[in-house]
Amino acid sequence: MRRKLSEVDRGAAASGDESMFEGLWGLEALHSPRTPFKWEHLIALAIVFVSLVAGRWLYDGFFRLLRRDSTPPFQLANELTKRDNKALSISFAGFIAGLGLVTVGSLDGLKVQTDGLGKYILTFVVYQVVGILLMVVARIIIDKVVLRKVATAKGIIEEMNISIACVESAAVVGCAV
Repeated sequence: MRRKLSEVDRGAAASGDESMFEGLWGLEALHSPRTPFKWEHLIALAIVFVSLVAGRWLYDGFFRLLRRDSTPPFQLANELTKRDNKALSISFAGFIAGLGLVTVGSLDGLKVQTDGLGKYILTFVVYQVVGILLMVVARIIIDKVVLRKVATAKGIIEEMNISIACVESAAVVGCAV
């Protein structure tokens, strides 16, 4: 039963009756099945963080590869902040959203306690690699089949064409789903 804050007996808390906080601050609470903290969540959070940082560097490397002959050389941070390239922002957001969907799918259904840490991380890495490869293949198909008359990398970077970025982002997110 929930009580409003005004209904709580302030005299009991002031008199030192802290039975409702019993076991909350001890280390045994970390191993209790009632605690919201589980090591599995900390491992998953670290994996997601590493995945998103790696995805940022992968995206930057992918565009550097596509734009290797351009002058000045491509820099993701420069394009997003100094040039305020909205098309690149949409494309990058679509890639990160797709990567997030792949990450959620790769962490779903596994538990460190029952499957073991090795299987947990191996399954995550395999799903990530397959998911990223499928997103790259989707992007190549969009470049070669759907937008074959348009230089997509040039359109996103130099011309800041938002429509090209939306089509590519939709393809990447759709592939990730």
